[in-house]
Parts: sequence; structure tokens; C-alpha cells
Amino acid sequence: MKYLSTLLFLMLVLSVSGQNNTKLFPGFPDRSSNLDVLPGFKNPPKGYGEVSFYWWVGDTLTKERIISQLDQLKGKSITGLQINYCHTDKGGASYGLTYPSQPALFSKDWWDLFQWFVKEAKKRDMAVSLSDYTLGAAGQGWFVDEMLAENPQLQGAKLESKQFEVKGNQNFKTDVPSDILSAKAFKNVNGTISSANPIDLNPFINNHELKWEVPSGEWKIIVVNKTIVKTSFDPMNPISGKKLNEKFYQRFEDHCPGEAGKGLNYFFSDELSFGIRGFLWNESFASEFKKRKGYDILPELSGLFADLGSQSYKIRMDYNDVMVTLSEEGFFKPVYEWHNSRGMLFGCDHGGRGTDVTEFGDYFRTQRWMSGPGCDQPGLTKNIVKNKVASSIAHLYERPRTWLEGFYGSGWGTSSEEVADATFANFAMGQNLLSLHGLYYSTHGSMWEWAAPDNHWRQPYWANMGDFLKCSERLSYVLSQGHHRCDVAIIYPVAPTEASLKGEKSTKTAFTLAEDLYPSGIDFDFMDFESLTRCQIENKELNVSGEKYKILILPSLSAVRYSTIEKALEFYRSGGIVLAVGALPEASERIGGNDDQLQAMIREMFGTTFSEKHDSTVVYSQKSKSGGTGLFISNPLDAKKIISGLIQPDFKVLSGEPVPGILHRKIGNRNLYFVYGLPKGTSCFFRASGKAELWNPWDGSTKPLKVKSVSKLGTTIALPLEKSEPQLIVFSPGKPEIEKLASASSEKINTLTMDGNWEFELKPTLDNRFGDYRLPAFDGKLGVEVWKMKFAEEKNASQSQNPQSDDSQWANSTVGYGPQFWKLGPLPNTLDSAEVEAKLSLLKQINPEEPVELNGKKYYWKPYEFSWRRGLKDDAGHQGYHGLKGFINDENISLGSIDRPWNGSPIYPLKPEPEGTVYYLWSAVSSPKNMSSKIIQSGLVPQRIYVNHKRIEKGKDVVELNKGYNPVLLKYNTIGRGVLVFLSNVTNAKWNQTVPLATNWYLNPSVLSYNFKPNAKTQFGWYRFISPPGTRTIYFTSKAKPEVWVADKKYACEPGKLEAGRIADANLQTWKVTLPENLQESASVALKIEQLPGFFGGSAVPEPIVFECGKGTIQLGDLQDNESLKTYSGGMWYRKSIAITADQAKTSQIILDLGKVVASAEVFVNGKPIGTKASSPWTFDLSGRLTSGDNKIEILVYNTLGNHYLSTPSQYIGRTNSGLIGPVKIEFR
Repeated sequence: MKYLSTLLFLMLVLSVSGQNNTKLFPGFPDRSSNLDVLPGFKNPPKGYGEVSFYWWVGDTLTKERIISQLDQLKGKSITGLQINYCHTDKGGASYGLTYPSQPALFSKDWWDLFQWFVKEAKKRDMAVSLSDYTLGAAGQGWFVDEMLAENPQLQGAKLESKQFEVKGNQNFKTDVPSDILSAKAFKNVNGTISSANPIDLNPFINNHELKWEVPSGEWKIIVVNKTIVKTSFDPMNPISGKKLNEKFYQRFEDHCPGEAGKGLNYFFSDELSFGIRGFLWNESFASEFKKRKGYDILPELSGLFADLGSQSYKIRMDYNDVMVTLSEEGFFKPVYEWHNSRGMLFGCDHGGRGTDVTEFGDYFRTQRWMSGPGCDQPGLTKNIVKNKVASSIAHLYERPRTWLEGFYGSGWGTSSEEVADATFANFAMGQNLLSLHGLYYSTHGSMWEWAAPDNHWRQPYWANMGDFLKCSERLSYVLSQGHHRCDVAIIYPVAPTEASLKGEKSTKTAFTLAEDLYPSGIDFDFMDFESLTRCQIENKELNVSGEKYKILILPSLSAVRYSTIEKALEFYRSGGIVLAVGALPEASERIGGNDDQLQAMIREMFGTTFSEKHDSTVVYSQKSKSGGTGLFISNPLDAKKIISGLIQPDFKVLSGEPVPGILHRKIGNRNLYFVYGLPKGTSCFFRASGKAELWNPWDGSTKPLKVKSVSKLGTTIALPLEKSEPQLIVFSPGKPEIEKLASASSEKINTLTMDGNWEFELKPTLDNRFGDYRLPAFDGKLGVEVWKMKFAEEKNASQSQNPQSDDSQWANSTVGYGPQFWKLGPLPNTLDSAEVEAKLSLLKQINPEEPVELNGKKYYWKPYEFSWRRGLKDDAGHQGYHGLKGFINDENISLGSIDRPWNGSPIYPLKPEPEGTVYYLWSAVSSPKNMSSKIIQSGLVPQRIYVNHKRIEKGKDVVELNKGYNPVLLKYNTIGRGVLVFLSNVTNAKWNQTVPLATNWYLNPSVLSYNFKPNAKTQFGWYRFISPPGTRTIYFTSKAKPEVWVADKKYACEPGKLEAGRIADANLQTWKVTLPENLQESASVALKIEQLPGFFGGSAVPEPIVFECGKGTIQLGDLQDNESLKTYSGGMWYRKSIAITADQAKTSQIILDLGKVVASAEVFVNGKPIGTKASSPWTFDLSGRLTSGDNKIEILVYNTLGNHYLSTPSQYIGRTNSGLIGPVKIEFR
């Protein structure tokens, strides 16, 4: 019966792996030899689109909002939506605790919502799942803790060791841990520990104390004990995987019956952690070890922690082998089989992503039990090692897909072109399933993010992102079918680290080889020792799982599995090529070190062994009778030259020295090469023959490709596309078409440059119905807003309405932020300030032009700003990991210099300024009457407080205020963030803030305002900024009615109205200026506003200035340099009419080149669509589209969210390039 069950399961695995014509599950490839891949390339089947990481946090989950988002995702080549939760920076064992969900995760309401979500997503051809990120580890409060509570035996344990160096002829005494498994004393002879005749010390242990009368000589005591790790999980336990399936995955199937492999067709395991590593132990380990290895491990435990002769290497490798095998059988395989038996993909992004070779005991062996082994590529990185570990596992174990998690942390300004470039480059390295990390349920007024960006519908370029996602879907499909082809296999270097024998060197050698070979055009796979053992040797190649390798590389394998050397020798004797790099093997698990049999095999292959002295400049080589080659070199950077001289490469760049991305797959009777990153016209050799074609993943079309030459060895082709384009070169059965040598051409290219002014019109895209970009939410789209202005007091600003007047010395002012204190400092820490402090405490006002002299040095008072609504300026305070978390902190005091070493930090530390850490703040508190006031202090608190020239006793929080202004002096002697607010309500009655994204002080009727100029007479401030092209109406929200000049002309200002709910303070007046006609170009706008008490500078304008725009004119260029459009994210039309002659219109080839664009472009000519592009080259074929006479060229460009996020405190803004940068030209060829 057991045999039958196994047979049935194997048949199922074969069927879902595509080994026959059985119907495939979504996303599972076909590897059959008769596959015609072209129909699927043109119209990919289900399962090959993008899988979005859908972060269900930030706001309460509602069906209305989810439906709105699903509808925007529909039809964009998205296969799946993976719900994710993220973690705080507090609590938890592996991470901070998970952010709460509304409704609560796994509550009845949550499951009801999930069931509904499955159905709604399925209607739109999308499957769903939940990631275990932050959930799937012990100590996080979720299902693993539930498993441990019900099954205490699942708690993890490991071995630890205490070691002592002792001299003879003494009574040695020490405390030892409980759960001792081994306690032995070994002779220490001249620094070498002898494993002969150790003394068992267990009889000398009583009540956790070791007492031993030491014999003469020097001794090494090694005590090995078991220790239980509280927040850990034992993967070796035979029920571990079964229980995980029950507590997590099966619950989804139970709640969604019949949806496995359909609406619920994948899961993704993210950053798996058992909370324990090292030499794992459980109650059955010793018996399992003996059963599998034939000897008792207990007497040998000391050898795990100390070198007790050459056999120690064997013991460590055997131990690790059993540990990994038990982990596979107990945990990894059952979880894999649960998914695979249901036709569900199971992907991952775990731990070191393959760079930590002994993670989980053996990263390669454990991760082969993923049907979508994968890794992340943060930012826009293209890490070859991580990609190759994941893809090699997929290749060698015929797993369906390789899962790419990209590209978190690249910033809101990440363009569609950058996403495309990173995707294509990583796909060329073996990835074939794209998960974009960012799809947020909410961005909560632009104040919620998790390692931004969100690459989906919030981005203005989403209108054109579907083209890229369809391209990615076609690439995912075609790069998953058939089998990978490369010439080189590099042994994945686990054994040296297992044996504690120069593991670091081996890992470095392997990864250096990877990083050097691939950019040279030499593709490779990492190979585990078990896959090597499975290899069949045919035609001087290693054959396994459909792969074929001509060269086997041993990367500094100081320790090696014996089977690896056996197979390597067999390969060498059969005519294969074995290349040892860096170091030769010293030991294996057969008998450890000092193995003459092992060394004889090494010598036969390489003519030398590790024990001999080697010249690093010499290539040591041997030849077998059948023509096999064994080589040993010291420097891994020499390998590419050696390899190129040994075999005809599968791919080679023949012209120039570019760095290629290359991937070869054998699909049915076709050879497909994916080439990326090489310039057009680059001459390349392909070790393939037949009819050459170029397959276009952007539209699914194919066309014949002429070749430069054909030989018995292969085909040479000049690449037809630009380096930013994915080039699929396909060889099918048939005859190649040889291109004719082109004669020297005298053909002249006529170029028409489209410079000068363009008609310009904005097309806003940021729909704020749900408050994604601004809170409060309002039913409308964000257009151009001004958040930063030039500011000067009237006395310092003459002729301010004149655009020609110089404002270079004016202050930079931010909407809502104004000076509330005068700040003196930083001052030296050693300052004796008693005398000066006495004078400062008596001040009734501050003259900033009058210095304070201390120790012969002059210090000047400077304005200190904060916002009652938004808090600290340029400092969001504590948020949490990876960006803003929807908090506006109450702090209004921040002293010191902010340090931002990492943009994902929960809070950016403050560091001392060079001058010192002593500061004085001065202002006046306004009181409507004589009254008692409560001082609210927290965080950084003043060393001393003076109110009305009197020092307040430390700890006293109620002070008496006079009607009017009450001078306040604060002394701080250190850096930090804090709160200092005066309340009129001494009982501190609870007041609830109802304005979203605001401090508790904003609009709080108990808060007494500050006035840093209490005795100033009526005064005015001037503000200047630039209006965008096409401005028609300008809206201002201010405490006082502004006077307004536009382009030096004064306009009437009257009450206005913005969208309902847009303004947080309902008592604020909105004003508007309506121009008689659209301003064609950007113009200078000047405001004159009375500075009311407490509302100086930017605080006099509490809300951003808003523009309504029509058509205007602009010159091409980067809009990040255009002051009026710098913070605008959305669409923009560029229009221009050009005159074309009859001869030009008849030209056989007409190309429109847009130059540079950020981020996407749609082109129309004479009202007819020409095409869209989301990445370069920004060229469009206008052949036959132009007519004699005037032709209207229209270009709709969408930029990124980076510009919008300039108005936020986000540290994930990224690049802010924007618009049609150009130059734009039309070429007549």
C-alpha cells in the first residue's frame, strides 16, 4: 500500500511538472520534448502574471475600497494578490509584533472578508493568499505559538558547549549546565588535543557542579549540554510540517473549500525562521543518527565543538547530514507536498537567500522543497548569487518557477523604466515569477509606507504599466518552459562550513566565481552534492533533470562529500572537465581527514594534493585516457579565461566589452536565448543553429532575424535591439537567412528637432476619494500644490511683488510651519551660564540682531519652527521600520542634528552638534486672563524653566499666568525630542483629536499658543512662489486675507471654496484669485499676509496653495528643476504642431525620438494613437502617419509619485526626475 501511495504521488508530481500532456495547473510549466511554446508566448495561460504583495494595513479594511482597487488591477496581467502584514518595532521574538488589522486577523469577520475577497479576485482572474511574514515564527503570537502550546515537544533545542583549559595536580571545580549529554577531559599535548583515551567526567558531576581531581599534565575539558530555546520551533520533529499545515495552510482550504489550485493557488513563505540554529537536538536524534550513520553520536559530541583529530570533520558532516535530513522529512517535505498535491505554487524568500550556505543546516537541500524557490532584490539590485542559488534549485529539482521579490526600498520615484530594467536583468539571471513588493491597501494621506514604493495603481504611470506587466507575463511564461542550458556547474559550498574547515574561504571562492563568470557571458548553476550524485554522464557531460554541464567546478572545497569526488573522478575519467579553484579537498565524511583514498583520487584528477606547496601562478593540469581534463588554479578570477580556452562557449560577445545578461533554455525543438543589457549591433555568438527569429515580449509578435554567419559550431548575430530592450533570440528548425554585406551607405538622415515652446496641459491622476494622498479625504484629484515658499518680513522686502526683485536672501518657508520660539545655541557644554541665564530670564522680547556674548564669542537668536498640526519640521519622529506609519507625533521640541544612516530606521537618532548641547528657547505664552496653566512635558524636558522671569521649581507642572503675554525661557542641556505645551485646563480633561494626521495640540481649545514676537506692532510677511503653466485660479487658505500679485499685477482676492472636507480646520477661510485668462507660462506669485500672533511665516498659510490649470506653454526639460511643477505627480500633455514637406512625408522610415522620458509616454499624431511605452528606447515609428503640411504631435507623459512625496517627511522619496525631458526629434531615414 505504501508503495502504491508513493507511486501515485510521483505520477502527480510528474504531471504537474509538465512531463506529459496532462493538463497543467496554473503557473506550472511544460517540459515535454514536443512542446510548441509559441502559442503560449503569444497568449500566456493563467499563472504567469505578476503576484503583488498586498499590504492589508494602514486603515480599516472595507469592501468598497477593496473593490475599487481590484477594478484598477483587473486586466493588468496580475496573477495573484498576496496579503501581507508587517511588523512594529516593539515586542515579538523574531520581529516586532504584527501591526493590528481591522478586522482583526483570523477573526470571524476577517475570515468572512477573506472568503469574499477570494471570490471577487477570482471574478477578475486573480488568485489570493496570505504571506506568513511576521506571522510564521515562534514568539510572534500567531499559529506557531498555538502549535507550541498544543505540542510542547515542538519546542527547539540545541547543543551548547563549555570548555576549560586546566593544569594537572589540582582540584578543579566549576558550575555546569543541566541536561549534560557529554563531559570529557582530553590530554592537551603541546597545544594539540588528543582524542585518545579521554576521561569521562559525568561521574564527577553532582547538582550542576563538576568536581574533579586533575591528573598530571594539561587537559581540555569539554562539556556538551542540551539547551531549550524558548521561542523556537524544531523542524526535525516528525510532526512539525504536518502541524504547520494544519494550523496555517489547511485553514485557508477549510474556509475556501474547492478553491485550492484555483482562487487559492499559491502561498509564499517569507523570511522563515525557526528561532534556532546550530547543532539542533531532540529526544530522537541520537537513535535516528545511529540508524542512519551506524554509530553512536553521544561519545563523539565533543568533536562537534573542538578539533579532536581528523575524524572531527566526519562527525560534524555526519551530524549536519542527519540534522538536515530530519528537517526535510519532518518539516520541509510535508509542507511542499501539501501544496504540490493541490497544484499550488509554494514560493519563498528566506533568510540569507542562499548566501548563508548552512542556514537551516543546508540552504540548498532544504529550499529544494519549494516549488518556487526565490529571493528578494531590494532597491533595484541584481544580485547574481541570490538569483543563481534560487534558479539552480529550480533547475536541478525541476521546480516550476523561480520567485523574484522586487524591488522594495527603491523609493516612490522609481520609474516604470527602472522596474522594467531590474526585472529584465533579474530574469536573465534565472528568475521567472515577478512579485512587486509594493501594493498598499492604504497610504493614509501619504503617511503610510513599508519600504516604498507601491508600483501599482497609485503611480501616475499605472495607465501604461499594463504594457510592461504583459511583457513580464510573456517572459515569465517562456522562461519557465523546457529546460535551462549552461555549461558550468559550481558545487554549492556547504561541506567546508559543515566541517568547520575553511568554510568562509570556500563560500567566498564560490561567490566570487559567480560574480565574475556571469558578467563575462558564462552562465552557470550551483549544484548540490546530491544532484551531482544523480548525474548521468553522457557525451562528456553531466546530465541531470534535463540539464547538461560540460565543466564541474570545486570552489575551495577543503571539506567535501566523498560522493562528490567519486562523481567528479568518474566524470574526469569519462572525458569531462573538472576545475578546482582556490584550494583542494582535505577531508570528507568518509573517515574525516588523513584519507589516503580520497587524496589518491584528488591526485589522479589534478596531479597534486592540498598537502603540497602550490605556485599561485601555475595551472596544475591532468589528462585522463578518455581526454578528460583536471585543472587546479588558485585565483577564481582566472577561471573565465581557463573556461573559454577549454570549450566552445554557449554564448559569447564578439564585439565591444559590455556586460551581458544571458539565459538559454531548450524548449521543445527550439533553443531560446534571452539577452539583456547589450547595445544594438553587438556581434554575438550562439552555440545553436537553425532559423533565427526575434520574439517580442511586448506584443507577442515574432519576425525572422538575419544572421551574420553560420558555422558547424554555431551562429553569429548582430543584436537587433537597444540595450534597454529584452531580446529573445529563438532558433527553430529550418534554414537561417544570412544577411548580405551592406555596401557603404550614402543615405542621409534628416533630423527635425522639436525645440521651443510646447503646449502644456496637466492631467491629474491622484484620486483622493479614500484619502490615499491627503487627509482628510475628499472627492477629487490632487493637482499642483505649493508647499514651500520664499518668505521675508515686510521690513526686509522691498518691491516684493516685482518678479525681478532679488529674493535669494529670503527664508525658505513650509506651509503650516512657523517660528514659535527663538533659539540660542548650540552652546558649549562647558559654559558657565549662570550670569547670562539670569539676564536671559529677564528678557521681555528678543532682538535677533543683538548678540549674546559668552566667553568672548557672539551668539545670535534664530527662529525655531514647528507646526501645531504636523509637529516637528523635517523630522517625523518615531514611526516604525521602513518608513512612515501614519503617525503624527506630539513632539514640538527637537534639539541636535538628525542622523539618517538608514532610511528604514524606526526613528532617526539625533546626534550632538559640534558646538555643544546647551540650548535656550524663548517665547511668550498667550493667556486670555489671569489663570493657572498646566505644563505638559515629555521626552526631552528642560533643565530649567522660567515663566514671567521666575524660575519654576523642578517637577512643578502648574504655573500662574497673567492676562496677555507671559515670557518663557527654557534651558536644555542635552539633545533629544520632547513636548512642552501650556494648557489652560489644569485638570487635563480628556480631549479627542478628530482631525486625521494631526498632533493632539492642533485645534485643541486648551492649548495656549506661543508668540515669539509678543510686543511687535502690526506686521506683514511676503511670500513668493511660481505658478504652473496654464494657471487659471489660485486658492489660498490663510488666517488673514492675502493681497496677491501675479507677474507683478495685483488681482482681487475673494472668498473661495475647495472640495468639501479638504480643509482640516472648518473655521479657516479659503481665498481665491481668478485670472481673466490662463497664464501661458509659469509666473511669479507674491502674497502679502498680515502676521497674526502665533501665525508667523509658513504657519500663516496652514494649507498648501492649490491651482486650477488649463492649457499653457512650456519648454522641454526635467520638471524636477521647474519650481512650479517640482511636487506635481500625475499626467501631462505636451502638444506641438510641425510642418512637414511632401518629400518628408513620403520618407520610407520616420522615427520620433522623445529623448528621455520619466516615466511613461503615449503618442498621438493628428489625433490618432501611435503607441505607448513604459521604458526606453523612447522611439515611435511614424512611417506613413505624417501628411504634407501641419501635423499635430501629442505626447501624454505620466511621471512617478516621487515628486508628490517631496511634500511629505518620507525618507523613501527616491528620484524626482519628471516629464518629457527630451530632446525630441523626428528622423527621416
